[in-house]
Amino acid sequence: LEPFRLTIQLALAILVYFMLFGLNNFRAVSTSIALRQIEAENVIANTGIAFALMGVASTLGVLLVSTRFFRKQRLRTVLVAATLFSAGAYLLQALSGTASLFVVALTIAALLNAAMFPATNTLIAFNVARSRRGTAFGLASGAQAVGLMAGPMAAALFTATSLTMGFAAIAAVLACLAVLIALLVREPEQESPPSR
Repeated sequence: LEPFRLTIQLALAILVYFMLFGLNNFRAVSTSIALRQIEAENVIANTGIAFALMGVASTLGVLLVSTRFFRKQRLRTVLVAATLFSAGAYLLQALSGTASLFVVALTIAALLNAAMFPATNTLIAFNVARSRRGTAFGLASGAQAVGLMAGPMAAALFTATSLTMGFAAIAAVLACLAVLIALLVREPEQESPPSR
């Protein structure tokens, strides 16, 4: 096997992978709590609507948004745009005074989150030799596992302090991540088709 090298770009792709899983689990824990703080009397109905819309949005993000936009545009440009719009969605959650506005922002965040998964997988795959892709996705799986813990832990921390500040902090982190993507991501070179 070729030597495995953890390049800056591969490390960034794995960081994005970690963030996507962490945010998924952050939303899973924080949604009902945030909706209860906004509108306590309708929290069960609003939570059900929110999770239903997030599920639909996640499916559409993978099946439609990622296939239509990420394949036709430069990968870096669309990743930066998706990360910035996601930051805007979290900022909107922080500023939401009504349950309906919060659910709309949550749905947008779920859509963009899901749409970024295929592109992130592509970055991971194309930043290592073919023989080392298993190693790279093994590292990504480790990042996924940490994200599965970090998301709920962040939700618990922000619930104990301020969920509004938590959503604003996530927006700021995503904005910084967009800058890193813009500066560090190079377009992956397309592999030549196998000879017949």
